[in-house]
Amino acid sequence: MQLSKHMLIAGAVRNSRPASDPTPRGAAYDPKIGAWVHSESGELLMRRPEGPRPQTKKNDVETGEDQKGY
Repeated sequence: MQLSKHMLIAGAVRNSRPASDPTPRGAAYDPKIGAWVHSESGELLMRRPEGPRPQTKKNDVETGEDQKGY
């Protein structure tokens, strides 16, 4: 007897893992504070002006404003 898959699992799209490591360079994740910190200074990565900014598929930057029209 074969069990059928749950409808959510059967319809789910599988994505492959990215080829590159998404970890920011020179940073480490601190689970205690729940944020990325600079490895040398211990400063929050988001407070560093030269640090990477989070982006989404809509290219939203830290301000959360949508950049679709540009």
